[in-house]
Amino acid sequence: METARANNRQGLPLGGAYLRYADEQMQQTLLVAAADLYELETDRFQHDITEARAWPWLALAAGGLALVVLAWAQRRHYLRTNRLLSPGLMAATATATLLLLWLGGSHWLARAALDDADGGAARSLSSLNGAWTEALRARGDENITLVARGADNASEESFQARLETLIGPDPESPGGLLGDAAARAAGDSDGEAPIQRAIEATREWAARHAAGRERELAGDYDGAVEQVIGGRGSTREMFDRVNTSLAEAVAHEQEQFEAAGRRARSRLDGLAVGAVGLGALGVAGTALGIGRRLSEYR
Repeated sequence: METARANNRQGLPLGGAYLRYADEQMQQTLLVAAADLYELETDRFQHDITEARAWPWLALAAGGLALVVLAWAQRRHYLRTNRLLSPGLMAATATATLLLLWLGGSHWLARAALDDADGGAARSLSSLNGAWTEALRARGDENITLVARGADNASEESFQARLETLIGPDPESPGGLLGDAAARAAGDSDGEAPIQRAIEATREWAARHAAGRERELAGDYDGAVEQVIGGRGSTREMFDRVNTSLAEAVAHEQEQFEAAGRRARSRLDGLAVGAVGLGALGVAGTALGIGRRLSEYR
């Protein structure tokens, strides 16, 4: 980029080549590497959330087995002694039942919170991050269209395709990645507002780009450049607005995702300590119930 600027200051017709090379580096190397990293992290996230949602079958089976053993012991004791059920064994059974219900209920609530995180904020983040990448690529295509000076329409066609990916083929009825993100954020005013601003800015971006394209085709190259990289009234202004709005939307969805994760974690708070305490009570109750019967035969 700096080499291109230096050549332009000297009036050398080499700046375009350097700008095209810089764009290729961004489009084919930097953004591709970023997309690969994003896919890798997404796969890791899906693996982690699948593991987090897994039921603790071993612990549930152990709890169920403990209840079966306690029930068998009480029935055997009742049949052999013709006495009422042992208070100690009853207490142990109640403790084991409570612990089993606590374990199952906590994991059920945690799974619900994780499902909310995965199906809500995580999917919205995927659409928003995809839209952000497409906006960056569209901006690069727009700049290279000017550099080509009408010699090649590939960048213009790529720009239009990326805008369609962003908001769909009909700007008046938003679709694409931003439309999908807006639909997911429906009902959440804090999340929907920046997405709607991004949609409106993208529409205006497309309109200003068309005006700049008309100037270029009419031979007003300087006017076209001003329309694209100038200040107020340029496509640059709209791109910056899209960029800012998407940053706000991503930050909001990230906060929602983290909040859902915290809710899932809070459902399991105290479970480990409670399991130890209830387990100790259960063991004590079992020992008391059996110990009283054994003491009668001394």
